[in-house]
Amino acid sequence: MKLLFVSLVFLILASTLITALHEAEGSVELTTENLEQIVFDPSKYVLIHLYAPWSGHCKFLSKSWGPLAQSLKDNEQVVISRFNCVDNLEFCESKFGHIMGYPTIYFVDKSNQFERYDGPRNVEDMTRFILDRIKESTSNKRPQDEL
Repeated sequence: MKLLFVSLVFLILASTLITALHEAEGSVELTTENLEQIVFDPSKYVLIHLYAPWSGHCKFLSKSWGPLAQSLKDNEQVVISRFNCVDNLEFCESKFGHIMGYPTIYFVDKSNQFERYDGPRNVEDMTRFILDRIKESTSNKRPQDEL
């Protein structure tokens, strides 16, 4: 009976993990090794989902995160990414400061300016937010910046 219970728990946990990974398909999973290279790439705009694997809110956001990444996959300037702050808490806080709750979303522009995203967490609104920030960024360029 105990073996049956352990097997059932394992199957539920594995199913949850596979579902979360599938739902975030298309997004870049950041690690302590690749975060700086991806986030601070001066040719990219990056949206980062700082998450806790156990958080129900993060799991719910993952349902929009994969489709968001898929909707912007043809835009080579944009990276939709995720970073597990729970497993890398010290590193996460050294880069993003104290995280008050999960999920936390940041937009990073090409000049490495961070902006916290607190808007609606659906594909349409997050896409609009990203494209608006890109438009603002490119319209604020002075002609001499383009030389």
